[in-house]
Amino acid sequence: MVTWTPEPTATDDDGTTPEVICIPAAGSSFPVDETTNVVCNASDAAGNEAICTFNVTVDQQAPVIDNCPSNVRTNNAMVTWTPDPTATDDDGTTPEVICIPAAGSSFPVDETTNVVCNASDAAGNEAICTFNVTVDQQAPVIDNCPSNVRTNNAMVTWTPDPTATDDDGTTPEVTCIPAAGSSFPVDETTNVVCNAIDAAGNEAICTFNVTVDQQAPVIDNCPSNVRTNNAMVTWTPDPTATDDDGTTPEVICFPAAGSSFPVDETTNVVCNASDTAGNEAICTFNVTVDQQAPVIDNCPSNVRTNNAMVTWTPDPTASDDDGTTPEVMCIPAADQQCYGNLDTRSNSY
Repeated sequence: MVTWTPEPTATDDDGTTPEVICIPAAGSSFPVDETTNVVCNASDAAGNEAICTFNVTVDQQAPVIDNCPSNVRTNNAMVTWTPDPTATDDDGTTPEVICIPAAGSSFPVDETTNVVCNASDAAGNEAICTFNVTVDQQAPVIDNCPSNVRTNNAMVTWTPDPTATDDDGTTPEVTCIPAAGSSFPVDETTNVVCNAIDAAGNEAICTFNVTVDQQAPVIDNCPSNVRTNNAMVTWTPDPTATDDDGTTPEVICFPAAGSSFPVDETTNVVCNASDTAGNEAICTFNVTVDQQAPVIDNCPSNVRTNNAMVTWTPDPTASDDDGTTPEVMCIPAADQQCYGNLDTRSNSY
């Protein structure tokens, strides 16, 4: 139903105002999506006719908006989008697209704002496109950030892998440099940086150190071989260890000091110390529990002499099961008895 304002009027040189009749008339129903030519005429009393014409187009097709932005997620409150939405219309024009809020506006932080863009053609038809803008300034959260790693293997991994969550419900990928499984430099400490970036560009970082330590601890005071006649064996001092990481690893000996060792046998004692990287140092020594006394040969028979300066031949000698020849010491006594000196295990004859 089309009307027009103002209505056309007519004047004549005879001073009258002839009626203007338009066909189709204002208020008529015009065909949709077509252009109709309206002819208006006025005739005076003498039969003279004046004509005016114009077109009426009933356009019920809205413009078409192109390049409507996808939802925008950013960490910057001053938000723009590319490309800008544009519109075309069936009348060949390009209606302006107006977005509210406009690109370049300051958007509220940590909120989602609905942006409405519309375009109206000359006939008053309107097209709308909408999208959301979220200004997210909250960084993701990285979970399971590894503790410092110390190992003797240059190919280093860590468990569990760090993961990330974000307030938008996503799980951003966590990237570590150097990556797990890389070859790390030996006898050096490398700082590993892991980061996660969400869709808005917010970044979370976690760091830890990886030390590839291939230097074994150093064991000090490793005991010399022990030979004793007591099956309950100890040694002094106890072996100790130091490491290049500044720690003092525990030294564990098998069998341990204070153990009961087998009699008349030699036992190999192994002491080891392991550092936090898994490097191991070892020291070994023998413990022999010898309860067999030496054997004295050539012990003189009783001597009777008138000389106060007494000697005897041959001198007594000794042999031991350890292959040594213990010294024989004789102490003058009423019965001229000889005593064998202690062997290396403190056994005496």
